Amino acid sequence: MSQFFSNEKFNSVNADIELHDGMSLTDFGLEATVVATPEHTPGSVSIVTAQGDAIIGDLIMGGYMGGRVLPTQPNYHYFADNIAEAMSSLDVILSQTKHTLYAGYGGPLSHAAVNQWRQQHSES
Repeated sequence: MSQFFSNEKFNSVNADIELHDGMSLTDFGLEATVVATPEHTPGSVSIVTAQGDAIIGDLIMGGYMGGRVLPTQPNYHYFADNIAEAMSSLDVILSQTKHTLYAGYGGPLSHAAVNQWRQQHSES
């Protein structure tokens, strides 16, 4: 944890594969597409499967306390670069999915629950 609390920079890494919006993952054995979802960080992406599920990372989270409490209840992520952009990205994901969203914390989240939560937070 000392590196988190110091002024030292983390060593960078080089990507083996650079992802981009709309990229098909079929060549990698997955019937899915990369969707740009800037939110937690500007370069964030989600993966939407042909079956209508998505891996959304830190777009939103499930529950509270890192997903330990009420993990299937959609919630804002603790850290977002731009909450309005996060909600715009969530709208894109909701338009392209119909089943389950897998968040980095908590979950899994049902499409219906996320859609209802999003409607209640439409001012964002």
